[in-house]
Amino acid sequence: MTLENDLEPFPRHYNPDMRKVCGHEYLTWFREERSYGDVARLLNRVLAGEDGHMPLAGGRWVHAVLKGSRPGAAL
Repeated sequence: MTLENDLEPFPRHYNPDMRKVCGHEYLTWFREERSYGDVARLLNRVLAGEDGHMPLAGGRWVHAVLKGSRPGAAL
């Protein structure tokens, strides 16, 4: 949970790997600089779907995770 609030910039050389994580919505990832917190929230969402704690990620899930779960975002 702590890593989800990490604002340290995520290295761009991992972008090809993030494209695999984001799937069809990978262009959302490239819209702005990303942090380790962004990566943690995306991976937590993917894993929650795979573990059955949430529905599998689909539609605009990357956008929803990056915009809706950002530290300080209105709930």
